[in-house]
Amino acid sequence: MSFLGDQPEHIHKNMYMYSLCDMVKIYLSVIRPLLEYTCPVWHTGLPKYLSDSIIETVQKRALACIYPGLSYNDILNITKLPTLQQRRDNLCLRTSQTIRKESHGLHNLLLNVIVVAYDLRNNQEYPVPKVRTSRFKNSYIPWCLRSCQ
Repeated sequence: MSFLGDQPEHIHKNMYMYSLCDMVKIYLSVIRPLLEYTCPVWHTGLPKYLSDSIIETVQKRALACIYPGLSYNDILNITKLPTLQQRRDNLCLRTSQTIRKESHGLHNLLLNVIVVAYDLRNNQEYPVPKVRTSRFKNSYIPWCLRSCQ
């Protein structure tokens, strides 16, 4: 049995004990935190094929077991859950906004604030460092600086 392969027999036998709402709560409290663990650190550098095909597939599979016969979009509408991609984006934005506060422990990673007296098209509050590789460009701190603008 692979990670995304067939479900073990004992899971199907015991599923009748829980309501749909309970099973969604179990997914939200047990499985989804594992998928999002430290996502602000790794999400911005994650290749698209991993984000779309592997990580999102875990949520699709779990919700399909809870709501068999429905499409993924229908299940998201019924449960009012965001996709994992949307949720990770929101978590990263919230984390970058908290880092901007001077009381945050990682605030010193941000470069000095640029104070400009002119109204410029590209008015940047924090300078974004010039980078040579796309891997570093997509890492969290440069992404955070670009998203803070």
